[in-house]
Amino acid sequence: MIEAYLREQDLFIDHSRPVAEKTYTDILELDLSTIVPSVAGPKRPHDRVAVSDLAKDFSTGLTKPVSFKGYGLKEDEVAKSVAFKFEDKDYTLTQGSVVLAAITSCTNTSNPSVMLGAGLLAKNAVERGLVTAPFIKTSLAPGSGVVTKYLEMSGLQPYLDKLGFSLVGYGCTYGHSALARLWCSARSPRRLATPLGVLALTLLFVCLLLLLCSCSLFSSLLSVPASATAARSPWR
Repeated sequence: MIEAYLREQDLFIDHSRPVAEKTYTDILELDLSTIVPSVAGPKRPHDRVAVSDLAKDFSTGLTKPVSFKGYGLKEDEVAKSVAFKFEDKDYTLTQGSVVLAAITSCTNTSNPSVMLGAGLLAKNAVERGLVTAPFIKTSLAPGSGVVTKYLEMSGLQPYLDKLGFSLVGYGCTYGHSALARLWCSARSPRRLATPLGVLALTLLFVCLLLLLCSCSLFSSLLSVPASATAARSPWR
């Protein structure tokens, strides 16, 4: 059926025979060496930042005027930290501390290659003794129940659970409002400018975070495996 469709659309190419050169309205060239791991953000989903430049991009943006890349902090605010209690334990947030990491979408989070990749990454992290800070709101909301089946059948879901990425539902979501517990316990949600939300494959970005926490002004869109491990440390 596929071959019949391609032949009908004059798209089928039989490389065993001479092929006449096709005529296209546009020809795009892509240098594969220029493709590097990247994230989208921090405020707009169409702004790309190479992972290798991410720390510098974030740090320099802290003191820039308020814009899609700037946060307008004073120099003495860059190193600011906030101590707080969560579940009777003491923690400290700095500029760029991760507070939300959500694997959520209805498209790529149904893709077995990235979801199983996230599960394998979680497995390796757990086996090496890595943990997620308990105050970080983590959640897993794949696009289909099939994802749950193959994560369970592959034995990878328990490792995601141990890092906090447990099933909360299906489709486009951001985790539940339990994140508010963090800010209730911190009792001063505006004392830091840039707690970080890491969102895997959702396009709601900052507006989504502001619905939940008015000080989460920095959000980035990562691949599913990257989001599974982004909750490990401050962005800087």
